Order: sequence, then structure tokens, then C-alpha cells
Amino acid sequence: MNTKALCVGVILVTSFVIGCASPPDLRQKYYDNKMLELSNIIVNQIDKNSDDFAQKNLYYASSSLELGDERRALEALGRTCVIADNIDLSGVGLPFAFSDKNKVMQGEPYERSMAHLYRGILLYRLGIRENSEDYLNNARASFTKALEHDKATGDEKFRDDNALAHYLLGKAFLLLNDEGNARVAFEKCKQVFPTNSYVALDKAQKNNFTLLIGVGVGPQKVQGKGFYGIGATDEIVTYEPEQKDPQIYIDGTLCGKGELILDVNEQARHRSPQTAKVLASMGRQVLKDQLSRSIPIFGGMLASTESDLRCWDVIPAKIYLFNAQVSSGVHSVRIKFSGDNEESVKRYNQTYYYLPIRENKPDNLYLFLSIKNKHNAGVKK
Repeated sequence: MNTKALCVGVILVTSFVIGCASPPDLRQKYYDNKMLELSNIIVNQIDKNSDDFAQKNLYYASSSLELGDERRALEALGRTCVIADNIDLSGVGLPFAFSDKNKVMQGEPYERSMAHLYRGILLYRLGIRENSEDYLNNARASFTKALEHDKATGDEKFRDDNALAHYLLGKAFLLLNDEGNARVAFEKCKQVFPTNSYVALDKAQKNNFTLLIGVGVGPQKVQGKGFYGIGATDEIVTYEPEQKDPQIYIDGTLCGKGELILDVNEQARHRSPQTAKVLASMGRQVLKDQLSRSIPIFGGMLASTESDLRCWDVIPAKIYLFNAQVSSGVHSVRIKFSGDNEESVKRYNQTYYYLPIRENKPDNLYLFLSIKNKHNAGVKK
């Protein structure tokens, strides 16, 4: 059997970390593509009574998806989304003002949005495969939920701007024969990325192959300075991906390039700035008073002197979109990137053999993550 063959499954990456900072050894196993080993470790660590319950489920989902086990991944994502939804979306966007790392975290708005987005993708694929309107309706609901969490972003200018969620919501509406709402969803997506040529109702109706390509390492959290020397805060840091402008080859023929559909780094930068502004305006004495009396603020406690650095630490920094009309059958799909350092960037190139495009299916959706030396071992060009 060809070790680079991919016959079933969507390659999806989720690591929506809730509970504690991601253990470096587990994260390294993920990036080393030791998915079976990682999955076997995690499945024995899942404890529903632990603060790490959601974190472990998302690691399990990540490894299960890479192993092609969409059922287990969907179950794990579902358990995580239940925790992510247990938050008042009318608040300023953060579950805790000064995060107490001993509490169960529900994630930043962009993280919660992405968790629902990935769950929706699996339900969408399942709905097409099973010809199930119920699954497609559940996918639509998940994409809608992703947009609800996106609206919890603190800065009003950047609410409701998860273009990928709008795009996939439009595709779900199309399959549910609701062209009116599909058109609205695509229009909202186009407002975010007006130059993306793939975001069009006619293309979504005609094309049967949709490829999402995740690149780079997503937003990270580092220790912040806090306010007035009291409590602790975290700061978001982002990294520009080395690889960019993915070119898509199908059966050796260049068919086009991926175009940006979601900038996760940008989503993270505008997570909830209102929280910092409100706390800064309170003043040192008020913060001291809250700490001494243990009065809840914004649904949490000013209780920790060490900031909570839990985050979605292997989420892609950016996601690109490509779609086309492809004949049914199995195909090879090669993704080739460009970048400033050609020798380094070529390690991100990848080829998937025996990728199925199913006959009489309105869409075949895949999401691939670009990791160094993944599906490109021995490739010379």
C-alpha cells in the first residue's frame, strides 16, 4: 500500500486548547506526524471531571482526523463545543478577566468559532456522503454557531468577519435548496474578501471539488504585564507563515491557486480589546478591592498572579480556498507553495494520491494542513 495514499477522510486540524497549556511533548508528536502514538496516549487521559477534558478531546479529534477516523473526531469535537458554548455571548468576549488557570476555559471567541467551524465541516461531509438532510441541517447550525461566537469579538469592527464560516454556511444552504439565504451568506463572505474569485454563487453550484488549505502556526499566548502590577494578563503573538500562494495540481496539471479565505491571526488580534480597556479604567485600588473580596468580574475572578496561556496552539495561521469541477474517480492532488526561501518552502509541498471525487455528489470537501515533510517525502520537485 502506498504510504502516501489517502483514500478517505478529511485532513483537518483542530487543537482548541481548554484546560491547560498544551503539553510540549504532545504538541511535538503532532507536528512530527506521530498521530497513532498521540491518539493512543490521549484516549487514556480523557477524564470528564478534569479541567483538561476539552483539551484532551481536541487533541484526540486532531489525531483522529489525521488518521481518517471522522466519527471519533466528530464525537470529540461535539464534546468540546458543549463546553465552548457554556458562556454568555453578551459579555465582553473573555470568559475570565484575569484567567485562573485552575478553571475550565472556554476559549477565545475566535477559538470557539473555529471549533464549531470544523465540526460543521465534518457534518457537511457526512450529510453529502449519507445523502442526509438532517446532517446538513446540523452542519448549517454549526456554521451559524461559529458566526455567533465570532460576533462576541470585543472590537465591533471585526465582528461577524469569519469569511470561511459564511462561505460554508452558503454551501450548506445551497444543498438544502435555500438559494436566497445562500446568496446572503456568499455576499457577507465577499464583503470580507472581495477579491476572492471562488466566492460566487454560480461557482458553488457548479463546482464539485472544494479544497481548504491551512498553512502556518496559529496565534500563541505569552505572559503579559498585567494591570498596575496586580493579577496577570496574556498577550497574543502571531507568526507569518513561511509558505504562501498554494498552487493546485490535479493529475499533474496546474488548475489554479488557493486564495485566502480566513486569516486566523487577524481574528486573534481583535479577540476582546474591550476587556483590557475596562480593567485599565478601573484603577489600581479598585482591582485590589476586587482581589481582597474575591468579587466576580465578567463571569470570572481576579484570582491569579500568573496569566493563563492556554490557547489553540496548532491551529493554522491562514486558510486558503480552491474549488473546481473535477471528473469523478480517484485523482492525485499536489499542493505547491511559494516563499522567500525556495529550499525551505518546498518541504511544505505535499501530494495526495487516490483522492476520491465521488460520482453524483454535489461537493467533495477536503481540508489539508501544511506541515513540513508531510506527504512529500522523497519528492524532488
